[in-house]
Amino acid sequence: MEEKKAKVVEQKVEPEPVKPGVAILDMAVIEGVGAGVARIVNELLVTRLARADVFGSVIGSSDIAQMVTLEQQKVLLGCEEESCIAQLGGALGVPLMIVPGIGKLGNEFVMTLKITDVEAATVKVRQSITVPDEPAMATGMEWLVDASLAEFTGQPMPPMPVLKRTAPLAPVGLSPVLKTSLVVGTGVLGAGLVGFGFLQAADSRSEFKDRQDVDSFRRLEAAVQTGNRVAGVGYTIIAGALLWGLY
Repeated sequence: MEEKKAKVVEQKVEPEPVKPGVAILDMAVIEGVGAGVARIVNELLVTRLARADVFGSVIGSSDIAQMVTLEQQKVLLGCEEESCIAQLGGALGVPLMIVPGIGKLGNEFVMTLKITDVEAATVKVRQSITVPDEPAMATGMEWLVDASLAEFTGQPMPPMPVLKRTAPLAPVGLSPVLKTSLVVGTGVLGAGLVGFGFLQAADSRSEFKDRQDVDSFRRLEAAVQTGNRVAGVGYTIIAGALLWGLY
């Protein structure tokens, strides 16, 4: 019997491509955007990039401060040239740096994002989007990240979102019936205070008529002053109710 030798077919398993690491700088605020808003938008950027699963590691700005020495921070502080960004990327050991920016232009906001190649010290991706107001920044940042990653990986660009300005909240008004009831009630309250003010000195007047002495006169004088103050408050409330009813 002939022995059949089994042929072992070796299959070459190609290793998966290594995903590059990336570091994200703090959001560069150009003008017209609060620091709190910029931090929130920056967090949205980091979260969106981490979920995209395009990069092997994502280093945020807080990590950068811990990884770079104080001397390096002093040298790189305030430098926006590509050579400085590349130098920072080299210090962090990542091949790519992401530089986000935001600023106000007229009544709208411009959001930018660029991806810099550390070794070549050149910008590989540059994208921007204009949003009408702060509530639209979240959607704008999502598109900005997706568009930048599409350009970086050579994928089709996502469609530009249609962003509309958020309508201001309409003031809550009172119904005519409720307003009339409140006006009448307020007027009645004022009239009650006026009447109470006049009655405040009634007992003191009777006492003064009976006794006709200095002590009863002083008590009458004090009661009249108190009554006048209470009546004055009542007149003020009535006037306010009338104005409220007219307008």
